[in-house]
Amino acid sequence: AELRELVSERGLGDRVTFLGNLSRAELRDWYARTAILAFPTYHHEGLGRIIIEAQAMRVPVVAYATGGVPDGVIAGRTGFLIETGNLKDLVNKISRLLSEPQLRCKMGQAGRELVLRRFSLSAVAERHERFYLNLLSRGNPAANPVETR
Repeated sequence: AELRELVSERGLGDRVTFLGNLSRAELRDWYARTAILAFPTYHHEGLGRIIIEAQAMRVPVVAYATGGVPDGVIAGRTGFLIETGNLKDLVNKISRLLSEPQLRCKMGQAGRELVLRRFSLSAVAERHERFYLNLLSRGNPAANPVETR
């Protein structure tokens, strides 16, 4: 409600669209039409799913380097990480990506490769399996209930 009011107060109704809840297909279609993802959050949150989703769709990211955001973007390769609150740099990086389609495409492809390598279901399953096998190989009775007697 606050955002809608702010958009209305500033006369931005023709430039801002609130989409609400989207189906997977609708979300995919929006990402497919997107040139870049700007994610200037001030919140210290974990790794935002929006960053992974965008990169999976070959959309480069421009985001504040806060919370878990840097864990999902390779600075200068899959997008740009900006010091939180640095609006000038945020605008410059967004402008650069919008004006350099080859760079945008290159970063988008690198983002897709990053997601497949680090965040795909098989990559996550493999990391979990290695983690548990490592615990079991240490011979820690607490980590291996079969050895506990």
